[in-house]
Amino acid sequence: MQISISMKEQKHCIALLLAGGKSSRMGQDKALLPFGKTTVIEFLLARLQQACEDVIVVTTPGQTYPHLNVRKVFDLVPNKLSSGGLYSGLLQSPSEINFVCGCDMPLLKPELVRHLFAQIEGYEAVVPKHNGFFEPLCAVYSKACLPHIEAQLQTVDLRMTSWLAHARVRFVDEEELRKVDPEMLSLLNMNTPEDYHRMRKLAEHARFS
Repeated sequence: MQISISMKEQKHCIALLLAGGKSSRMGQDKALLPFGKTTVIEFLLARLQQACEDVIVVTTPGQTYPHLNVRKVFDLVPNKLSSGGLYSGLLQSPSEINFVCGCDMPLLKPELVRHLFAQIEGYEAVVPKHNGFFEPLCAVYSKACLPHIEAQLQTVDLRMTSWLAHARVRFVDEEELRKVDPEMLSLLNMNTPEDYHRMRKLAEHARFS
């Protein structure tokens, strides 16, 4: 199904921050690790709030992050990984169009978020492509994606990229991405302690606040 929603018609630019994961390779909740003068998730929230009017954290009853002064919604389809979090966030968001990212991408640049939002007209999703791989957890989605995701959740294949074949997607290549994020820091995520320490060093040398 093709959509045609202009940014002028889009009242709210909302970000869905997927949290509440197991962080098994990190050994602890990576969202709460120290980062700068705050935590990873708070550092990322500050980035998102520069580009979006509202941020909604999609989490689980066991990880409610009570210290965060933003709206939280629960995952409606537990144990379905990021696909379930995306589905739950889109379904409960008041906005037709939403930026979606994981909670482990603190170096995300607001300029990149704004650029992806600006590409949605005429599409159901806008997804970056980097090093030959899609980046579905740093992308913009319309609610028109919900039927595609719901169908995918009925299968054993929970990869977020699988259902994209059935949606009208604008893929943003690396050359275009580098115009707003030359070092491609926005797409870096952390799964291990080594990733975490590398990200902290990058943040110290880059201009982040």
